[in-house]
Amino acid sequence: MQRQDRFKDKLVLTDGLKHYKERYQITQDESVLKGVVDESFRFDTAVLVYISDLHIGTFDLDINWLIEVTNYVLNTPNAKVLLLGDLLNTAILNAVSNMYEDIAYPQEQWQIAVDLFSSLAKQDKIIAICAGNHERRVYKQTGIETLRQFAHAIDAENVYAPYYANIDLILKCSDSPTGMFKIPIVAHHGDGAGNITGVKKLQTVDSGSYINTVGHLHKEQLLVRSMPYYDPVSGKKYKKSVLDVVLPSAGGGYYAKEKMLSVNYKSPYLALEVTAVKNPRFEKFKGSEWEEEEIVPAIRTIPIMKAADTAQKNKHIQTANRIITAKEKEINHELIVKINDIVRWMKEQGVEITSSVRVALSQEIKKEQSQERRKQIVLTPVEREKE
Repeated sequence: MQRQDRFKDKLVLTDGLKHYKERYQITQDESVLKGVVDESFRFDTAVLVYISDLHIGTFDLDINWLIEVTNYVLNTPNAKVLLLGDLLNTAILNAVSNMYEDIAYPQEQWQIAVDLFSSLAKQDKIIAICAGNHERRVYKQTGIETLRQFAHAIDAENVYAPYYANIDLILKCSDSPTGMFKIPIVAHHGDGAGNITGVKKLQTVDSGSYINTVGHLHKEQLLVRSMPYYDPVSGKKYKKSVLDVVLPSAGGGYYAKEKMLSVNYKSPYLALEVTAVKNPRFEKFKGSEWEEEEIVPAIRTIPIMKAADTAQKNKHIQTANRIITAKEKEINHELIVKINDIVRWMKEQGVEITSSVRVALSQEIKKEQSQERRKQIVLTPVEREKE
């Protein structure tokens, strides 16, 4: 029996429709950057340095810290950078932030970004450049894509993503039968979702992703969650762990402060060290309905720099030392007072005071003080909660 055609009557395709179909077939969705970063022939570990919400041009961006981050990446062979928007403050007329409060105008901001990141682009260190709402507002009013021009200027237009970046990071992995392991990651500037739950929607861009990251919210949050995943290739159902990340900011100016989006600490980046390891839970759940993956990413945050401003760093160290010294004096004073009180009482009772007695008393009081301090540390949060 011959298969009947679905439609008896068909539309006659005109030359215009045929031409449009041809154009549609060659059209690519430029809103999503789809890329592959293959390091399987070199590294089993990568350092992903996420930089977002610099707001170059605002008074509160510490350029010294940003320069140090850039130098770290330049001198770390396995480091890669993702720039996730709002690199420029671009305060213009009718914008919510005030253009007259910026310490540099948009053209200067753009040039500073080019000066900062062109050296990274030359070493192929930048794997994604996503536009933020501050750059998009210029596009909406003028039709000029400032970050696309920035990407072109540093010869990195191939990694420019107006909205999403969907990248497969491939690392060397001795535990894998192929000797390599693919770690899909998704990144986006962010669209105003008020907390980390807004990051979860990035999973729709790549359902197999392990790391989903946004900026925009000016606060650092990390959430590891377990989620079901169906592998269409093997036909198996897996449980997998996904890391959702909201990035810190490094600037924002007066508008950010008014909206309580001020910088809590001067950190223009978040660095994730990523590698692939054998899953210790794989054998335990092998053969069950929802299996564990045999190879999984191991991810941890890492510090990548020290204070660039040595004078400021020394000032903080001196302050800390003064606090420690004052506390030690306070504790020693309390110890001496207590020992003298007890010795006085013992003398009144006719007890002979020897050096060994004083040492024993000192040790006992120190133990008591230590227990009291531990009790304060444990009880303080509880008492605050009651208040």
